[in-house]
Formats: sequence, C-alpha cells, structure tokens
Amino acid sequence: MSIISVSLDDESIAALDTLTESLQLKGRSDAVRMSIRSAVSEIKELDSYEGLVEGVLIIVHEHHNDSWMAVIQHRYEDLIKTQLHSHLHSKKCLELMIISGEGKEFSGMMREIHSVGKATYVKFVRS
Repeated sequence: MSIISVSLDDESIAALDTLTESLQLKGRSDAVRMSIRSAVSEIKELDSYEGLVEGVLIIVHEHHNDSWMAVIQHRYEDLIKTQLHSHLHSKKCLELMIISGEGKEFSGMMREIHSVGKATYVKFVRS
C-alpha cells in the first residue's frame, strides 16, 4: 500500500474525524479510502446518464452574492424546467431544480457544478 501526504484545512480534518467516528472506522486512512470509493461511485453515476434524464437537483452553496450558480443555470437553462432559490441561515442558499433533458448534457452540468467547488451539498434524485 502506498503512503501519500495530503494537506487539509481544519474544517476538512474535523469532517474526516467525524466520518471516522460516525462509521466506527479504524482511522483517518479508512475514512479517506471510503471517501474515494464514494467519489468514484459518483463519477460512474454521472457517466451513466444517457437519453432522457428527469428528476430533482438539490444544491446548497455559500453566499448568494456569488454569481457562479446563476451562470451555470443560464448555460443549462434548457435542462432546468423549474427552479427555486431560497436563502438559508448564514448566507447559504438552497437551489431546487426540476431537471428534464439529455443525460450527457446533464452530466456536463453536474461536472461543472462540482468543478467550481462552491457547492456544499449536491444531490440529484432521479425520477
């Protein structure tokens, strides 16, 4: 097994420790391995979207004054049939979108949302 060095901020370390404790893992390394498996599974799911894809997309992100989400929503407006924006506590925002469209285009939208790195929560519930 290889050993790597990773730099994490305090919030990420706290999350890693919470994950380790909550799932009763042996240590942080197990938590990192589990997180990687989860991310790989998510990538495989993105690659599986073909044909018509319909469902609900839920996104929570920081600060409503940052326009990155609006840019993505305009770029993929043909996929988004309905959207709701709500302000949460601590200047977080909730985006709820009804999605209907071509799977490959939706995969592109999801990859863009993830690559920006500003969403604290992203979940797609396929119908």
